[in-house]
Amino acid sequence: MLIRFFKDTWLVLVSAIVFGLLVAAINGLLIGRINRNAEDKLRNEMQLLLSEAADFQAMPADVEKPDYYVAVDDNGQTVGYALRISGSGFADKIGLLVAFSADLNTIRGVAVLSSSETPGFGDKINNPDWREQYTGKPANESLFVTRGGTGQTGAEGEIMGITGATISSQAVTDIVNQACADIRELVESTSAGN
Repeated sequence: MLIRFFKDTWLVLVSAIVFGLLVAAINGLLIGRINRNAEDKLRNEMQLLLSEAADFQAMPADVEKPDYYVAVDDNGQTVGYALRISGSGFADKIGLLVAFSADLNTIRGVAVLSSSETPGFGDKINNPDWREQYTGKPANESLFVTRGGTGQTGAEGEIMGITGATISSQAVTDIVNQACADIRELVESTSAGN
């Protein structure tokens, strides 16, 4: 019985081992480039969201908190902050970059760094027009997702959900709300430590 099993499946077993080793080897060879590309994307998105910044200073937090960046102009004055944060989406983790004004009262913008949301529905979180809703929203009150309607209700914290992707819309909004809470705590703890 066991001999028959190996006789019938040897090609599949050998193929799985060979292809598994190939994937591991290619990943090992390309991991440096993958990490550099991720850092380049992060820097480019920060520059788009905080265009007046001349430099971004990384502020490492402790293990349980995300790192954040202080955006400074040519004179070394703080012009804003950027926080890389992730949370659960519909399909998998969603990685965001959330930018804030220097006084931490306003969201300057949101960029999607990583997402595996459903193509045609949840992946619309990558649409700059949809993400533009977050720009200018207050960072000191909770944002909320609405379905339907025109988006013209005038509510300060209203975010129009993506039709057919309410879970993804809510996930991004929850992550942004968490970023708003975290950035204040991070900046205050760093300032207190100096």
